[in-house]
Amino acid sequence: NEGNAAHFGYLHTLVIHRGGDPQQAQQVAALLGIPHQIEQQTPNAFRLVDVSIVIGRDFGRINLFHEDR
Repeated sequence: NEGNAAHFGYLHTLVIHRGGDPQQAQQVAALLGIPHQIEQQTPNAFRLVDVSIVIGRDFGRINLFHEDR
């Protein structure tokens, strides 16, 4: 699932743990080299995701985009 954040003013890319196993959020953050993690529990029993990524203005330093040249 993809979409836009509430605004485009995020300076830093972050991983949001929304529920379930917190290890999943830690693994995503480690894989992408993202040091910023927050926990945001929601009471919604029908949530679609356990981990979200908000891409900030620092997107160039994270391991999200690779050039294979």
